[in-house]
Parts: sequence; C-alpha cells; structure tokens
Amino acid sequence: MNRLILLAPLSSAHKTRVLARLCEDLTGMNAVFPGTRLRLRHAVAPVR
Repeated sequence: MNRLILLAPLSSAHKTRVLARLCEDLTGMNAVFPGTRLRLRHAVAPVR
C-alpha cells in the first residue's frame, strides 16, 4: 500500500522541476510511514 504526499507547484517552472526531482528521489528511497506498512510516494500536483 502507498500513501501519496502531493505538493503544490511552486511559483516558477524551474523551481517546480527541482521539487519534482526531489519528490522522485524521496519516493525512490522507499520510505515507510512509521508504525505502518504504508510506503510514502511524493509528487507535485499538476498545474491548473
């Protein structure tokens, strides 16, 4: 099971790309929420 951490886009496209890369790295660590079996997934929400 996964738990999605959805972050809002930042004020500029290049900052949002950096944030998205950080989300990929964090998700790649396969971290588990303490006390559960939930794997944490990180992502940036699409721009509306």
